[in-house]
Amino acid sequence: METKVKKIRVVKPKAKQLDKNSPEYLDSLIKSLFRGRQVGSLQDQLPALTTSTDVDKQLYALIGLLFKNFIFNWYPGDQSELTHELVGITAHVTRNLQQRINSFEVYEMLLDDTFTILNLHLEKIKYSKKVTTSRFDKSSGDSWADTFKVMSTHPALVDPRTQARYLEIITDCITPLLLPYDEWDSTVAKDIFGNILNGILLKNCVENLSEAYMIWDIIELGCKVIIEKQENNKEQEPNRYNSFFSTQWISNAIRSLSHFAAYSTSVNVKRDYQGSLTNYAIFPFLNKLLEVESKIPLFVGIVKLSFTFLTDRGNKLLHNLATNLLAKSILNDAFISNGIKTIRNMYFPGDTVFIREQKFIPQTDTEIEEYRQKCRAMVLKTLSLDSLKHVRFLVTETDVDNFLNSFLNKDVNKELVMNLLDLILGKLFPELMEYTENEIKAHSMVH
Repeated sequence: METKVKKIRVVKPKAKQLDKNSPEYLDSLIKSLFRGRQVGSLQDQLPALTTSTDVDKQLYALIGLLFKNFIFNWYPGDQSELTHELVGITAHVTRNLQQRINSFEVYEMLLDDTFTILNLHLEKIKYSKKVTTSRFDKSSGDSWADTFKVMSTHPALVDPRTQARYLEIITDCITPLLLPYDEWDSTVAKDIFGNILNGILLKNCVENLSEAYMIWDIIELGCKVIIEKQENNKEQEPNRYNSFFSTQWISNAIRSLSHFAAYSTSVNVKRDYQGSLTNYAIFPFLNKLLEVESKIPLFVGIVKLSFTFLTDRGNKLLHNLATNLLAKSILNDAFISNGIKTIRNMYFPGDTVFIREQKFIPQTDTEIEEYRQKCRAMVLKTLSLDSLKHVRFLVTETDVDNFLNSFLNKDVNKELVMNLLDLILGKLFPELMEYTENEIKAHSMVH
């Protein structure tokens, strides 16, 4: 009599799935993308791209996916050799960019130069609206945007062909400034990085960021970050406001004072700042945007008078405080890593193939207005937070509407984007302000 042996099915437990942004997952992804280099660890096998390991990991994950999807598909030769060469060039380019960023005052550009451009842009919009359909209007159209275009002074915005040529010239000039000296005459290197710079970065930047819905998306994303940060602070300190003289309140007060002392005394700039902090263009911009001086003229007058009595030492303390707060908020490794991570998750959601999500694009006036209302609601929600309640009275719903409506026209937005792009490139590549296109191409720059 045969004895039947019952087979027992052994179910193996599923492997724990790693978070796609965890260090372990990123190490595994980078190893799979750069197999030709026999990656043991990021630090040992791949050259440093920046001075931050966290930023390097996010960069290598994104760069590896770009290489896999856009370069290796058409390159017929030895991919391991190409990978080795591209990694070396990329490392040179990123370190070159970091050195260039460290060579100028980023804080000054953000707080002053950027808002100088925004201020002039805002004034042109207001003037265009004021003279539209008047006897001073020299445009052939009926809207303020037509009047604005008459005053447009950017050389690239004559027509689409001129814009394309302008970006090509910028690319041709920047590429040799970024590449290593021994790659200046390499057609493959110039084609690859030129196509990435112009085809993927510059063109998309100018066209996408000129759309009203994209600008509203960025504003809405910024508001969500502020709201999330406020909610996290409330969770971490649930009793912060309940007891005025509690141990927790005293601890928070001491910590705030220590931060204030550290931020106001530590120097995070490359040169001594001369003059009043109010000289930064961000303040007149906010004043004109929100019409602060007309709403609280006495307070504005007192503030201006107070700053006139500040000594050089006082101005330096306030300047250090502002720049250190800015560095803590956005100019840090965590902020840059999150930005790279967001781009990777957007275009490579499965960390395999490039997928450009079919984003809803408003077409009709009704859809555009719904999109604007969604952003408007998020802005008003942000302004109602406890941390902003002291300035909420300065911003009316009409101010919010006027601000969001100023981005309705793509051609008007494009001039702003092009001017900001010129500012950034001029800071990163001062050679563009000193040498002609032919001199840069001929490698005749004096180092």
